[in-house]
Amino acid sequence: MWSRGFLSTLKRGISVKCEPRITFIGEVNARRFKSSLPPGQAHIESDITEENLQFTYELGKVQHLLKPSPLKREPWHIEKWTEKSKRSGVIAIKLGMVPMWTVNGERITTTMLQVQDCNVVDYLPPDETKEKYSHLFVGAKNASPLYVEKEYADYFRNACVPVKQRLLKFRITEDARLQPGTPLYAAHFRPGMYVDITSKSIGHGFQGVMKRWGMKGQPASHGATKTHRKIGAVGSSARPARVRKGKRMPGQTGNRLRYVKNLKTSRNLASKQAGTVVQRLIKGWTEIDRLH
Repeated sequence: MWSRGFLSTLKRGISVKCEPRITFIGEVNARRFKSSLPPGQAHIESDITEENLQFTYELGKVQHLLKPSPLKREPWHIEKWTEKSKRSGVIAIKLGMVPMWTVNGERITTTMLQVQDCNVVDYLPPDETKEKYSHLFVGAKNASPLYVEKEYADYFRNACVPVKQRLLKFRITEDARLQPGTPLYAAHFRPGMYVDITSKSIGHGFQGVMKRWGMKGQPASHGATKTHRKIGAVGSSARPARVRKGKRMPGQTGNRLRYVKNLKTSRNLASKQAGTVVQRLIKGWTEIDRLH
C-alpha cells in the first residue's frame, strides 16, 4: 500500500513522479486526490501487472465456454403436456408503458417487458426437492464474474452460461422440464396467453399516514399545534381497550413483493426480445419482473 506521507502529498496536490504497479478498481473516492483516474478508482499496489489483470478480466467473461455445454449432450426426451402441466416462466425487465390500439380502434394501456440474457441454469427433479413439483433455476442479465463470489460463479459454470445478475426458482411439473443451458426468449409466451407477474415495488422508506394511506390529516388551524400530519387517536374505548389488528399506521412504504394475475399478452417483438402485456402494472414497480 502507499505510505502515509505519499498520500498526504497527493492530497496537497503536489505532482509526484511514480508508476504504480497496477490500476485496480476500489472503493476509495479518487476525487480527493490529484489523479488522472475517473471517480471510483484508485491506485493500489500489488504484484499483478496491468497485462495480467486485463487477461484475468477477459478470461472471466469466457470461462464458462471452456467446459462442454450440457446442450451438446444427448437431448432430453420431450414429454407431452397435459392440462395440469406447469411450465417455467422467464425473468423480464420493465421498460415502460406503451399505448396500443386494437383493430376496432380501442385504446389499451400496455407495459413493455424485455427478456434479456435469460437461460436455464439448473434443474432439480422431485426426488431431490422432496415435493410434488420440480425446481427449475433461471438466470437473467449477465454480470461481471469479478464482482461475485467464487461459489456463485461456479454454479453457472456447470451450465456453461455467463454469470447472471438475477437468479430465480420456478416450480414446474416434470413433463415441462428444460435442459440446463437452454435460452429463453420473449416468444416463450405467445400473444393471447395469460400470465402472472411478480415484482418488488419501489421503496419509499418510513412514511406517515398521509403519504402511506392517503389520510386527510388534522386541522391546519384553530388549536392544532404540531399535529397537522399526525394520525391522531388510534385506540378504542373500554372494549376492546386496545389497538385493533390491521390499523393503518405509519411504517415502511414500498419495497414489497406485489402480484398481478391474469394479464393478457398482446404482442411479441422477437427481434428485440421484448413483449407487451395488456393492462397496466402496479405503479412504481422496479425493473425486473417474474413472468409465469
